[in-house]
Order: sequence, then structure tokens, then C-alpha cells
Amino acid sequence: MSNAAPTPLPPSTDSLAPGPDAPGAGGAGPDAGLAEKIGRASAAAVDQHLAESTKRGRGERGPDKRARKPRGIPLEGLDPRPGETPLEDGTPTPLEPLLEAEPAFDEETARALVEIGVGLLNDAAGAIVRAVAKKETGDDQLADAAAQEIRMSEKIDSCISKGAVACAKKYAVRLDYAPEFMLLGGLVVWGGQVSLSVKTLKAKGAEIRARARDAKEAA
Repeated sequence: MSNAAPTPLPPSTDSLAPGPDAPGAGGAGPDAGLAEKIGRASAAAVDQHLAESTKRGRGERGPDKRARKPRGIPLEGLDPRPGETPLEDGTPTPLEPLLEAEPAFDEETARALVEIGVGLLNDAAGAIVRAVAKKETGDDQLADAAAQEIRMSEKIDSCISKGAVACAKKYAVRLDYAPEFMLLGGLVVWGGQVSLSVKTLKAKGAEIRARARDAKEAA
């Protein structure tokens, strides 16, 4: 006779079938009330969760979430330094554009500038005409007379001066650099006169040398 343990047999399928007292069976056992209570509690919990979800605003977190960290730059280190006070209300910031008022038109300076300009034009024209007349005729008196006649008359001078001042005032010409214009204009006209005088003297010298050479050859 062998001492090995007998092999266990699988449970019968009849023992797994729900009994008459099990939930869902044909009859109503003692666990039917417990299942109904669990179902009601689950439905109440779902309703409460939905109600809380609708009441919570945008960006709010539920009770099961951790609090978010604050975003942005901390304001602890932005306090004014010792001895400094924050800007008062109404004080303009450094970035606020400030409009500068345009300077008023200086009519006196404009008249002086126009007067000097007309005088420079007369001097330049007289020097050019005298140099040309001297070169063409060789007569000093005729050259001086031609240079004097080319100068502006009193009426022309007044017309140009008044018109120039009126135009400068109409178009709001800025006269900040009027001294520079006067200086530059005087230097230009004076340089032109010197250049014409040098050319005239060179031509006169060449003429004198030519006459002396001819006289020497004739002797």
C-alpha cells in the first residue's frame, strides 16, 4: 500500500453557482441592502465632485492638488536704496518725451545777415568785372568805372534785402549759424578778389616783360 497523498480533485462547478442568498440572485438576501447603500453613496460622491468642479474658477486647483509656486520677479530686492525716495505721483519718468519750444525768429539778425550778403555780392561782382575790363582794355580808369557801374542800385538793394528777410521769416529759417555764414561769405569773397588781383598782376607783368624784350631787340 502506497504512502503518497491523494491528488485533490477540482471543485465542482455546482459549488461556484450563486446561492439563493447571493446579490443578484433570484431572491433578496441580507447583502441586497448593503449593495444599495454603496450605490447611493457612490452617486452622492459623484454629484458632489461635479458640483465642486463647476464652482471652482479658472486657474484654481482642487483640494487634492498642491499649491503652485508664485510666478514673476520677487519684489523684496526692489526697495529703494538708503537715502533715495521713490518717484512721487505726477513726476515724469526719464522715458517721457519732452517737446522743446522752437526759438522765435530773430528779424534783427536776419536783416544784418542779408545786408552783409548783398554787400558781398556787390564786391564780388565788381572785382570780376574790373578784372575782365583790365584784361581786355588795359585801362585802369575804365576798369574802375566798369566795376562801379555794375554795383546794385539803391532800389535793387532794398528790394533784395526786404524780400530775403520776408522769405526767411515765412519759411522759419533758423539763424543759429548766422555768424558762421557771415564769416564764410566774407572769406570766400575776399579770396576771390585776391585771386583775381593776382591773375591781373601776372598778366600785367607778362606784358611789361614782353615790351622790354621787344625794345631790347629793336635796339
